[in-house]
Amino acid sequence: TNGSKMKSDGKRPHAEAPAVQVVAVPVTVQPGAIAVATFGSGLEQQANPAPGGFLPFDAGNGEKQWGTHLCGCCEQCCPTCWMALICPCFTIARIRANTNIDKPDFCSIKDKFWPNCCFYALPGWLEVMRLLIFCFPFIGALLQIVSRILQIFNCCLLWGTRVRFRARYGIRDPTCCCCCEDQCQPQNPPCGCRCLPDCCTVTFCGWCVLAQMDRTEFRYHGTCDCEACCGAYCTDPSTMP
Repeated sequence: TNGSKMKSDGKRPHAEAPAVQVVAVPVTVQPGAIAVATFGSGLEQQANPAPGGFLPFDAGNGEKQWGTHLCGCCEQCCPTCWMALICPCFTIARIRANTNIDKPDFCSIKDKFWPNCCFYALPGWLEVMRLLIFCFPFIGALLQIVSRILQIFNCCLLWGTRVRFRARYGIRDPTCCCCCEDQCQPQNPPCGCRCLPDCCTVTFCGWCVLAQMDRTEFRYHGTCDCEACCGAYCTDPSTMP
């Protein structure tokens, strides 16, 4: 009967909880990095190491992978994403000056901050001048031609910078282009051309390429670090304490 199943104090016995086994999984984190783990996926990425931003992590076979996605602009909106969109000349100048990347070397810009900034901004200024002198169509057409040629040089500058930046951190070469770079990595690139993924990514996602390198190289406070924007961002990092 129900009464015979009750204890002498009149209370029903509690069901025993099933045993839970806890397994410790060792995770190796590089010195100075903060490990960010997600449930069921192990080590997701190593974020905000000193002194840079999102540190590339080990992808196996002695290669590393980007610590921040190409399309991960929301990981650091301001100033990285915002300044790469409205003032990409400052972004690439900061990256080349801070990493001492001096190739490609167009017009002896090397890894100097202001020469890189002016060279990258020149096509935009020529387009502005073309619009201002619309009453002189012949001169405007010449300015447009020169601007288009300089934009090709800028693509080559960004491509060469990304290749050397990736080599500096030991990041593996991509075999897919644009946003697919974060999702799939086939063994061989399309048509067997090793430079094709980088060329396509730089051509169609140039702003994202700049923002990704900036998030990797520099550390900011939070997703929106407004104090690091504008004046602080447009300063040669090699002269800052």
